[in-house]
Amino acid sequence: MGLSRIEPDEGLLDGVASELAGLIILGEQKNANRIFSYDYCCDGEQAAGSDCVVCLSKLREGERVRRLRCRHVFHKGCFDGWLDQMQFSCPLCRFPLVSDRHAGLTERRVCKDLVSFFSLRHENLHRLPIA
Repeated sequence: MGLSRIEPDEGLLDGVASELAGLIILGEQKNANRIFSYDYCCDGEQAAGSDCVVCLSKLREGERVRRLRCRHVFHKGCFDGWLDQMQFSCPLCRFPLVSDRHAGLTERRVCKDLVSFFSLRHENLHRLPIA
């Protein structure tokens, strides 16, 4: 029984890199949501809106919320759920949370890492004796 040598398919690597980059960005955004969330205080935030458009309920004093750069405010848990759907924009106005540049750099870095990984595995398979 011998080991088969499989050349990595570039299209497959690109697809995997894209999905892995999405997971990396998800982790970054979930961490940002944790760090930048705060207890809602009704004073002065009425202008930003008093409803969470994800769950459609009122924001109440003391609830954990997250305000995005577009100034929309959501319950932290609701926004975590939005992120879990791999949505990297404001649920209300679609303002991007992540720049195209950052997403592209992350994807290229992951793709490069995958190519390196599979190249090393390929080299090591060539060194194994074939039965």
